[in-house]
Amino acid sequence: MSEPCDRGSTPPVAEQQEMPTMHRPPDMDDLLTAGRAAAVAESCERAKAYILGRQSPQGGFCFYRADRVEEPNLSDTYHAVAALKLLACEVPRELALIEFLQTSEIWGPRYLYWFAFAMDLLGRADQISEKIRSRIRALAIDEPPPVNTGAVRDWLRNARMIVRLRQRFADLEGLAKVVYWVSAMRKSGGGFGSSPNLWDTYRCVGILSVLYPRALGKETRAFVEDQQARPFGFVLNADSILANLDVIDSGVGSCQLLGIPIRFRNEVLAFVMACQGRDGGFSRAPTALPDLELTHKAIRTMLSARPTPAMEARTAAPR
Repeated sequence: MSEPCDRGSTPPVAEQQEMPTMHRPPDMDDLLTAGRAAAVAESCERAKAYILGRQSPQGGFCFYRADRVEEPNLSDTYHAVAALKLLACEVPRELALIEFLQTSEIWGPRYLYWFAFAMDLLGRADQISEKIRSRIRALAIDEPPPVNTGAVRDWLRNARMIVRLRQRFADLEGLAKVVYWVSAMRKSGGGFGSSPNLWDTYRCVGILSVLYPRALGKETRAFVEDQQARPFGFVLNADSILANLDVIDSGVGSCQLLGIPIRFRNEVLAFVMACQGRDGGFSRAPTALPDLELTHKAIRTMLSARPTPAMEARTAAPR
């Protein structure tokens, strides 16, 4: 209980001195946050220039485009369009780009994914033909290979693409068995894969978050939490300190899907920006070769990890 105020001890108003205003000095985290925000903005501008420089006269994109080498493809085009849209940048030569997309050969689920989502991002989903839509509706997911084989990673990537295609452009009927198959890949610690890791966990979380979110329990959240660590923000798993852009993107993506705060934002941003080359493109690790897919991953990771509330509404990068 506080002491009663002794009114008789209060000096006259004229004798009272105004107390100086106390300003809290900025701490190191505040300075890092401000510095990183500016660095991310500059990094994104360089990345935008890199992407725009990879567009061919035909409208499509190719990461190894050079003098007299014009080989645009659906994969690079999708990742370029997705990255530019994240940066709120209009895509040049849009009519030529639409024509390139609509005349491209589409071989399987990945090509369907790149084509359909590129059209969707451009606001042209209504121009996706019924023939393409019927192929999307017919997409099925076969039983996965044994979880202890390398082939399961490709299976997870294809399954994730099919689930997203069916969710956006068709329906999810007949995919209940996929929930069983994917859930069976979870180990006792909550992670997924033969040796639980962020790569496989990210893709499994992406599938289950669409088909059956209730299958994602506290154990999986705890596993992702445990992989957050300095000096790079995330590690692949408890037995590996491997850090590359795929690991960091998987960690940030898992946090987004599960609603987990990113604890080491500055470390994440520092590593990702270290993967940016002189030409503005991003590579899997510092000093490696850049491409458009990795540049798209880097941009969505930076915007998701950037510690400014104003960016939160724009960080809903498709995952």
